[in-house]
Parts: sequence; C-alpha cells; structure tokens
Amino acid sequence: MSQTLTIVILILASLAGTGLIGYALMQSSRRQAALRDVVTNRGWRYDRQEGSGGRARATTISDPEAGWRMEIKLNSATDGSGRTKRSTTWHAPDAGIAEGLAILGPALTPAEARKAETMLGKLGGGMGGFLMSSMFGDLGSEAARLESVDVPGARCLMMATPEAREALTPIASHPIMDGTEDSLPRGALPVIRRSPKGLEISLRTALSRPEQVLALAELGAAIQRELRPG
Repeated sequence: MSQTLTIVILILASLAGTGLIGYALMQSSRRQAALRDVVTNRGWRYDRQEGSGGRARATTISDPEAGWRMEIKLNSATDGSGRTKRSTTWHAPDAGIAEGLAILGPALTPAEARKAETMLGKLGGGMGGFLMSSMFGDLGSEAARLESVDVPGARCLMMATPEAREALTPIASHPIMDGTEDSLPRGALPVIRRSPKGLEISLRTALSRPEQVLALAELGAAIQRELRPG
C-alpha cells in the first residue's frame, strides 16, 4: 500500500469519526431541547450545567410546588479509565422519617435476602457496607444495622433498620412498582430509600429521553402520595 493511499485512508477515517461525534452531539442536543420543552410545559424548573465538549455534566429538574427535585449527572472518571459515571436521583426532602433507614431494591429470593443480611452481620459496616453500596449506593453508617423485611406479595427486596421497618412497607407490595422495567431503561431498576433526609429514588444511568424522565417523576410523585400521612 502506497504512502499516499495510507494517508487518504487515515484522513477519511478521521472525517468519519468526526462525523459520528458530530451526529451524536446533535442527537444529544435535540433530546435536551425536547426534554426542556416537556419540563417547562409542565411548569417545572429546568437547569443545565454544561461540561466539556458541549455535554451536560448535570441537568436539574424540579417541581417547587410538589417539593421534589431530580438530578441527572454525567461525571468523568478520575482514575484515568476514561469511563463516565452516570446517575439519576429523584429526591423529596419532606417525605422522610424521623430516624433509621429503609430501602427497596431489585427483587431477591428469601434465601438471597437472608444471605445478604448474614453477610452484613459478619462483615459489619466495612466490607459489608461496601458490598451493599455496590447494590444500593452509599448507605452510610446505617448499612450494618439493615435487616431483611418480609412483606407479603412484595415486588422487590426490602431491608430496613429496626426502627424503620414500616417506612416503605406500603410500597413494597403496591402495584405502583409494576411496569418500571417497561418505562425506565433496561437494567436500571430503581433503588428507593427513605431516611431522615427524605424519600429518594436512584438509578445508575443518566436519563435523557423525555418519556423516561416523566416516568421517574410520576413514580416518585405516586410514592410520595402513598406515603403521605392520612
């Protein structure tokens, strides 16, 4: 292969790569514009903090009247791997409990739930907390006190500290938990937690499609209503 032909091939490959990057950025910009329109049409607030290359580092959506806030984040890894950490969190500060922690996560069999509880007891807040955080995110100092909670008809795993065993039981077996696999990205099942900090739903992905953002907002608002006293 001649040197000239090699140079031509490299130039064409570079142009193709640049074109793909430009197309991806254009698609991302269109999705963000569609999301902004949907959000503002609902009377919610929309804020976007730009990152490098025009990509959004953080998008914040909130409904001041209902008292919830959603943060969609993309953070570049600091370990040199080049990976991007993605997350979406819906949070209602006024829907918390006085003390303790309760979490709902991906369904486990009763045997798997007991095994997780045993592991926490044996490993304590160190390694046990690390293993649980890989499933449920940072649980803080309460991780070592979590126990599995058996809720008849539960559609997901529930764990709680002794004083918070009833904090999420109305939701564990509620039909509202059905259909999240269809409305949210595959493999991004929500983890729900309730503590003195409020009610929180977290996903390990950055939602970008308007219909998915709306689905998470509606899920959070519905849970918030179900847990409201009276």
